[in-house]
Amino acid sequence: MQERPKVPMLAAVTETVMASLRRFGLHAAAAVGWIGGSVLILGSCPAASLPPADDIPEEVLRNQVVLDGRSAIDNSELSPTEYAELQALLEDSQEVTPRVSPELQRLILLLKLRKILRSVTPLRF
Repeated sequence: MQERPKVPMLAAVTETVMASLRRFGLHAAAAVGWIGGSVLILGSCPAASLPPADDIPEEVLRNQVVLDGRSAIDNSELSPTEYAELQALLEDSQEVTPRVSPELQRLILLLKLRKILRSVTPLRF
């Protein structure tokens, strides 16, 4: 019989896999190749997926307060008070309601009513 590995964790995993293979009647040489390949792949570079050490975590960046802003008009840098004033000015300018003639309003209402009736009744208008 082959010599067992000296690493305790690897020995436990190997023993578990070998027992499972014996239970299903599979060949032990295939298991040794599979275990050796997985240890080689997993153990070769354990920190490959970690970010660089000087990278700031996203959680920290998400909690930081942004103290400078940019203008929505010309993309210039603004202080927080200037940014708030610009936002208030832009919100006020968007509150204008469009003027629509009563005839056009009636036509829009009739089209909406027609759409509702088409979805409810099988008749086509």
